[in-house]
Amino acid sequence: MESWIESRISEDEIREDFFIDQTLRGAGEAQSILMLVGDMHGDAVGDKLRRMGHCASTNHDLFPLRRWE
Repeated sequence: MESWIESRISEDEIREDFFIDQTLRGAGEAQSILMLVGDMHGDAVGDKLRRMGHCASTNHDLFPLRRWE
């Protein structure tokens, strides 16, 4: 099996901020939401949401091996 490492780039943070902004706008008064993002974005989005005061959890069951930096 081939292995590779992808590196995060500065634009990833811009994308994640956009994901969060659009999701929260669309959520309205919802008490819970589900966001599906690429594995490289999951932890970063979860951390940002927690810093904003939201309860967030992430799950890496589909990709248990981290192949990026």
